[in-house]
Amino acid sequence: MQQRDGSPIDLHREVIYWRELLTCVSVDSRPYSRRGACRRSIAMQIQAPVSARSVLIAIVVTASVVAYTLQPHGNLAIGSDCQLDGLIAHVRASVQGSRFWVQQAKLLRAEIRRIETGPERRESLRALTDQIIADSRERMAALSEKYPSRRPSDAKLQADALRHEADEIEREERQAKMDEWDEERRQRLMRCEPTVLARR
Repeated sequence: MQQRDGSPIDLHREVIYWRELLTCVSVDSRPYSRRGACRRSIAMQIQAPVSARSVLIAIVVTASVVAYTLQPHGNLAIGSDCQLDGLIAHVRASVQGSRFWVQQAKLLRAEIRRIETGPERRESLRALTDQIIADSRERMAALSEKYPSRRPSDAKLQADALRHEADEIEREERQAKMDEWDEERRQRLMRCEPTVLARR
């Protein structure tokens, strides 16, 4: 297939042209004036050099990667073997240099501190929860005295007490397992700390 001047027709560009033209025209009810504007706009886009667009895309992608690697990230990138975890971490370390390791040392120390203060935070939360439960029971008791007909049966009260006890046992077992995992992670991070500090 050839154009009027005898040059071969680029079928790929023709398909793109008519597809974009139909899309452009369909958004306006004024076919003639709109069609002319669409033709000119689409023709300019299709005739743009492909190489220039490729270069532009490459520049944008490269700039994005560089910006990502240069900006600080709040994620600890140290694996269980005290080495960098993942390709991105290696790229960031190469680009940022000592700044990367200074930040990793801060993040590592913060994570160790978070684990060490975990029991204290949980105790505070536990005390707050117990206080809320105690207040709720007092209100329920006051309502039961005021409205005896609404008081739960002894069987229901006993069942609720047994259920609460079972929940407490399950929570303690789950918390003990989580404490074990946290302690293993804390010890691992402490072993890695000298390695990270030496790279600053």
